[in-house]
Amino acid sequence: MKEKTSILIIAVFLLLVGFTIFYFSLYISSFNFYKAEIAIEGNRVTEKIYFEPDKPYHTLYRNFESPIFFEEHNTTNYIQVDNVTCSDGSPYVKNFYGVEKFFQDRLSSVYIKDNEYGCTFGEITGFAKGNEYWIEASYIVHPKNIFKINGKNYIKFVAYSPKKHKLLKEGKNLFVSGGITQKLSLPSNYLIIYIPYEGDINFNIVEKNNFEFDNAYSRIYLSLVLAITPSLILFLGWFFFSRERSFKELPSSLSYYPKNRKPWEVASFFNPPFSSVDKNFFASVFLDLKRRGVIETKMKDREVYVKISDFEKDVDEVERGFITFIKKISEKAKPEDRDGDFFNLTKTLKRWNMRYEVSRIYRKTELAKKIKEESKKYLEFKSKLFIIPLLFVYVFISYIIQNLPFLAFGIATILIFRFNSAVSSLFWRFKESYYSEYQEWQAFKNYLKSFPSMRNSPPEAVRLWDIYLIYASALGVSRQVLNKFKDWKIIQEKDYVAYNSIILTSSSISSISGASRSGGGFGGAAGGGVGGGGGGGR
Repeated sequence: MKEKTSILIIAVFLLLVGFTIFYFSLYISSFNFYKAEIAIEGNRVTEKIYFEPDKPYHTLYRNFESPIFFEEHNTTNYIQVDNVTCSDGSPYVKNFYGVEKFFQDRLSSVYIKDNEYGCTFGEITGFAKGNEYWIEASYIVHPKNIFKINGKNYIKFVAYSPKKHKLLKEGKNLFVSGGITQKLSLPSNYLIIYIPYEGDINFNIVEKNNFEFDNAYSRIYLSLVLAITPSLILFLGWFFFSRERSFKELPSSLSYYPKNRKPWEVASFFNPPFSSVDKNFFASVFLDLKRRGVIETKMKDREVYVKISDFEKDVDEVERGFITFIKKISEKAKPEDRDGDFFNLTKTLKRWNMRYEVSRIYRKTELAKKIKEESKKYLEFKSKLFIIPLLFVYVFISYIIQNLPFLAFGIATILIFRFNSAVSSLFWRFKESYYSEYQEWQAFKNYLKSFPSMRNSPPEAVRLWDIYLIYASALGVSRQVLNKFKDWKIIQEKDYVAYNSIILTSSSISSISGASRSGGGFGGAAGGGVGGGGGGGR
């Protein structure tokens, strides 16, 4: 049941990440005003926003997404700002074209940007942390569209854009008179105000059945669904397509290996990550070919030299690919790394230009392809046909609604599932009775790790120490077993150094070869409106 525990840990982790994104994407915004008072008369808006700085600032401002002008303009869909007052600092407005207008003292404009109004101290950080300040402005909203709702005309004023305001609740920190707005606006919402309009109607008329707001509760529900979906997809994919249906009752530790298998089979198919060529694969194949006399080694100055002894011995296709791989590396060895027919594999791998060469040679052997083909006899990966398409749908929906945090979450989940072998191996399912054999190999692995019990094993187990060490390498516990063999004097010091060097070199081969690597307008509810933007400080 270890796989179930691992899946539950991953599912809970994804839930925590999802809920963290849910919270921060909905309720957290950068520094901004904490209260707004908006009085509307006709298409004139008097707005007062309150700040409490989280650190000293030069400037407090309020910007718009629609263009700001000082005077009436021969266009539509703009804001005409004609007055700004401040509790502290010098009031200013800077229009869409970057022209500044100060209502009191002209100060440095380094901390002022286009298309905003606000209050500034210029080069001085005059707005102190923790104090209360306010900006009040009077401006006229010039719309492009008039919305006809229930027989009446309205200007759709987008007061604030997402992430440009705090959580605003009418009657608590949002006070609107002369317009119709929503009761609650999350930081991730547009705050929309419908302004009754009775003037000239030479505008584009947009007819609607009802007022359209950026509904906070709908966004909460949608974000909640997005928060839990990746976790749910992975868990259901595992439950229906990867969960093993039958289990064999076994002790936690077995003192014998279940079956006389090639070490590469054990490393690739009976020890996660499945269907991979990693350091366990290289070490176990190397040691097994050495035991069988296909590869010879000798020690020189406490370093291992390698020779391919008999290439035509009884080897299978995977082992032949491994031997070809070692032979190709030997051809790149420098004269100073050779000793007769032997070469120093470790030194050859450490040459500065060998990373590319080893990777290129590895790809030509097609070892990974051979293992993947062979894995079809033992394993199936049906869950990916369920999980990957649904995660892509999740990413597409996040993109459509422009929720970048959940979009990134979905992409990250796909990448982890697809390319992290430790995670993806949990979603393989064994065919036929191979899961029982997998359980036996894992019980044997536990035995290899439980050194005291192995020390008290019958003599025949000790005589098989080389086989045990090879399978320990395939199961990823060779270092522990080798150290204990040395402590118990089952092997001599020179053999310990030789085997340890082979294991370390195999790890280097795996690493070097790369074998284991596996503007303009508003959208949505704000469409057709004028205004946008919000407050801030710099």
